[in-house]
Amino acid sequence: GLGLTEGLPYYVVRKDMDQNIVYVSQNLNSLSLWAKEIKLKDVLLRDTEATENLAILDIDARIRHRATLVKAHYNRETNIISFDEEQKSLTPGQSIVFYVGDICLGGGIIESAN
Repeated sequence: GLGLTEGLPYYVVRKDMDQNIVYVSQNLNSLSLWAKEIKLKDVLLRDTEATENLAILDIDARIRHRATLVKAHYNRETNIISFDEEQKSLTPGQSIVFYVGDICLGGGIIESAN
C-alpha cells in the first residue's frame, strides 16, 4: 500500500504514527533493523510462586512463531524487555511470548523497539 514497486523487497525500519510516516530500507543488514530493547503494551502475565515478587525476570523470549528462544530480561514495572543480544526486525504490533523454564509466563504486543 506504499506504492513502492521498484527494487523490491523493502523492510520497515521505523514508523511515525503521529505524522503518518513509514521509513523503509532495502538493506537487509541495515542497523535500523536491529534492537536490544522493546517496550510492550497489552501484556498478559501469569504469576507463579517463583516470579510473583520479582520486579525483573530472567526470561526466554520467542519473537516469532517457531523462532528460537532468546535470553532476555523483563521489567514488570516498565514493561520493557532487554535482550542479551540484539535482535532483528522487532516490529511494533508484533506479538512476543516469554517463558521461565518450561512455563509460558505471558506475552504482549511490541509497542516500540530501540
